Amino acid sequence: MKTILAYVKQYKPLVFFACFFMIADCVCELIQPLVVAKIVDEGINGNNGAGDMSKVVLYGLLMIGLSVLGFILAVISVRCASKAGVGFAANLRDGMFRKVQTYSFKNIDGFSVASLTTRMTNDLTIIQNTSIMCMRMLMKAPVMFTCSFFAAVIIKPTLSTVLIVTIPLLIVGLVVILKTASPRFAKMQKSVDDLNSDVQTSVRNVRVVKSFVRQNFEKEKFKKYNDNAMQASLNAINVVILNGPLMTLLMNGTIIAIFAIGGRLVTVGNMQIGDLTAYVNYINHILMSLMVLSMVFMNLTRAAASVKRVREVLETEPDLKDPEFVLKDSVKAGRIEFSNVSFKYNLESKENILTNISFTANPGEVVAIVGGTGSGKTSLVQLIPRLYDVTEGNIYVDDVDVKDYNMKDLRNSIGMVLQNNTLFSGSIWENLRWGKLDATDDEVISAAKAASAHDFIMSFPEGYDTYIEQGGVNVSGGQKQRLCIARAMLKNPSILILDDSTSAVDTATEAKIRESFYGDFRDTTVIIIAQRISSVMSADKILVLDNGEIIAQGKHDELMENSEEYRDIYYSQMEREED
Repeated sequence: MKTILAYVKQYKPLVFFACFFMIADCVCELIQPLVVAKIVDEGINGNNGAGDMSKVVLYGLLMIGLSVLGFILAVISVRCASKAGVGFAANLRDGMFRKVQTYSFKNIDGFSVASLTTRMTNDLTIIQNTSIMCMRMLMKAPVMFTCSFFAAVIIKPTLSTVLIVTIPLLIVGLVVILKTASPRFAKMQKSVDDLNSDVQTSVRNVRVVKSFVRQNFEKEKFKKYNDNAMQASLNAINVVILNGPLMTLLMNGTIIAIFAIGGRLVTVGNMQIGDLTAYVNYINHILMSLMVLSMVFMNLTRAAASVKRVREVLETEPDLKDPEFVLKDSVKAGRIEFSNVSFKYNLESKENILTNISFTANPGEVVAIVGGTGSGKTSLVQLIPRLYDVTEGNIYVDDVDVKDYNMKDLRNSIGMVLQNNTLFSGSIWENLRWGKLDATDDEVISAAKAASAHDFIMSFPEGYDTYIEQGGVNVSGGQKQRLCIARAMLKNPSILILDDSTSAVDTATEAKIRESFYGDFRDTTVIIIAQRISSVMSADKILVLDNGEIIAQGKHDELMENSEEYRDIYYSQMEREED
């Protein structure tokens, strides 16, 4: 809980004032039953039953004054509580977002995107509303209960025996309801995760859904998740709704019993009518306090499930960390060396994704990686910028283990185009400057030309000011790839990694991009993953991967002579091109 409460530190003064003004409001409410008793006994029944109108007016004005003062105090308390609660939630959301930014790919794999979205929106809204409610009611209810209980006992101790029966029944009922509701709220939030995940997947891939005419399938799938979320909510609500009727039943029963016993005491002269009126008001305060407490505890039970989910995000430690003594030098030459590297995503897995990988890429070299699907090509290149850490062995950049670099410095020196090309909402200028925020217009245009993107950009009516929709849905696959390559090139990195980044580009355009490696980027170490053998024939070194192992390496001519697997890949592709 300390993890969560740390984010409310800034708003401690507001929390204090919210509680202070709320207690002051309680005092105003607690005085009013005594004033009512004075009106009845001294005003209405005063002067031997003749009444005293001046007392009625006097105490009536006092009642109005207390009500107005209580209203003002309540408004101030609610305002302070709301500001503190909303600010606390905003700080918490910011803390969660910042924490997620520190996650490695492995950490992110442990949470779905939909789950993180739900935790930072729905769960935080629940925590925010509950925190505001607690500041307003969680202290007020116990204060009202305690003070009203003692006031009632002082007025007529014998009547208070009714509470000995009522209060334990209320507490037992509340505990049973809370214990039953708690796991149901957790399931409800999980069902919201699943629903959000389905919605995101369906909307993100709406073009695929339409092209395969799978709308009916998606509708049925959505209906299943939607029904599950509805049923989970109903299961929780069906327990919670018992609270109100149970409290009302016990409350009304208590009032009836008090009127029955208290009326008899008034009749025989053992109690004044004003005292009975005040007593009933205090009993109402007691029972209402218990009802409020039950409602608060209901919300706390629901919020507890959300707090647990938020804590999981905040307390998940990134599995990749900077070394204790960070190397101050940055990457310059870009020499890469893999030394007996093995890797698996899950340390408990028996099989490695990569096994005993060793090779060297010298500055300015173009190194290509080929192999079948699932051979470990993408996993291999993701180890260089420490998106994942090796399981065994070492990776050196400029003869320094990558684990000895500050991760920010290491990644700033590497331009990487991932297999899934991602563009962000904004102009082409803004998307390309992700590679270098302070890049001049000339630098951006130069990178676009190197990636063969300039011509198609200028074909747009607005050129580089063209707005890219979220995910780059308003550009073609080949255009998206070239924009992502230009973005990486703009960094002018020491190492450039292209993970199958020209698959949607025609061979002529791909050839122009390759030319830039030997021209503008002749000093850059380039790692290319490619499916087309024509894309790698001119590389300085080609690695052939199979089942996570390097089975051959060398230039194209050497591999054609010495590697049967490489020849098979080459001839199978050449035959397809001839056909």
